[in-house]
Amino acid sequence: MHKSSKTFIPVEIQGFFKDENVFFFPSWGLIKKYYRKKKDTFLERNKYKNQYVMENYETTIINAGDAKYLGKIPGFTDLPTNCRFNKVLTGSGGTTVALENDVPYVLCMPYVSLIKNKMEWCTEHNVNVLPVYGEGFTTSDIAEFEGNKIMVTYDSLHKVVDGLGSRVQEYKILVDEYHLLINSGAFRYKAVNEVLQLYAEFREHVFMTATPVRSEFLPKVLQGIPEVSVKWDNLELVTLDYSVLEHNQLYPVVANIAYEYTTGKHQGNAYFFLNSIQGIIDITYHLKKVDVTHEDVRIVCADNQDNKKRLRETIRAKYDIGQLSDFSKKLNFITSTAFEGSDLKDEDGITYIVSDGRQDHTKYDIMTTIPQIIGRNRIAKKKNWAKIIYSPSPYCGME
Repeated sequence: MHKSSKTFIPVEIQGFFKDENVFFFPSWGLIKKYYRKKKDTFLERNKYKNQYVMENYETTIINAGDAKYLGKIPGFTDLPTNCRFNKVLTGSGGTTVALENDVPYVLCMPYVSLIKNKMEWCTEHNVNVLPVYGEGFTTSDIAEFEGNKIMVTYDSLHKVVDGLGSRVQEYKILVDEYHLLINSGAFRYKAVNEVLQLYAEFREHVFMTATPVRSEFLPKVLQGIPEVSVKWDNLELVTLDYSVLEHNQLYPVVANIAYEYTTGKHQGNAYFFLNSIQGIIDITYHLKKVDVTHEDVRIVCADNQDNKKRLRETIRAKYDIGQLSDFSKKLNFITSTAFEGSDLKDEDGITYIVSDGRQDHTKYDIMTTIPQIIGRNRIAKKKNWAKIIYSPSPYCGME
């Protein structure tokens, strides 16, 4: 089985459904939300209340007009308060707003790689931020920090709350990429539950994403929080090509595409977004058979001992785990720990999205990660084009 087609979509793609064998990615706004909007305090906090905000039955809408970034909306000096904030577009500068203003912020992020990515920006712009993750940071470091911006992983939020003590009430918490509280809940149960329990300790809160989750699928603690969304007037169309393959065809086909970049048949640098270390290993095995070496391959995934061991024992030590900040190679394989919320900078980058429906952790990838991937490489000449290659999940009836 092999199907291939093309569709044109707005860049704020959020959903996925099937209609006569053509797959569309409609705006999440077309899907009803089953809660009433609650009066939100941010309306009183921002000067643009009357001119730039309108309300409807389901949500509060911020009109961005022709602005390309949140910080360029007149009067938008802070993120909305005590809400779930759908910024709609990736790369629209949500964390930048929180880092540049004078509001004391704790930015709670899903991955260490995302904090490292944002720390590069902070260094370039002289923003004083304390990063908190892993075992290298103590509550004393937090208590002694004199700045007012802290970035922390979901897993280490309890350290920040303990370190700030009573000062936690001076801070606003931004839970970034909050859709991952649902997507990651099964294998990050402790971290997710700590975020849902501890956010209320802060003076104010905002849960932000460009990939919103339908209200009925949210944890009950979040269902009662009103939603604020942005209406952009300058959305660009994105072209998505897709191929549906049998399971045994998936990785050989991806490897062949990758090989053609090394031979010069395809121009540019290929970026393969997939959420499976085993998939990367399988593709690399095929590439080694045609003499593609580690010199052309960059692997960006969670930098932990398990992944290092798997790579070392299968495709050998020369295939190290890289960082997004490393120089691009001809072939770049990137998992969700890197592409959720992080920025890429490669004018010659070409995007491929790969999903293996047999893998437990990839069954919902094709529905939830496309909006995160599109636009990650903001300066690419082909930033509004991507190729989706996937084998269907046996549970989705896509055969």
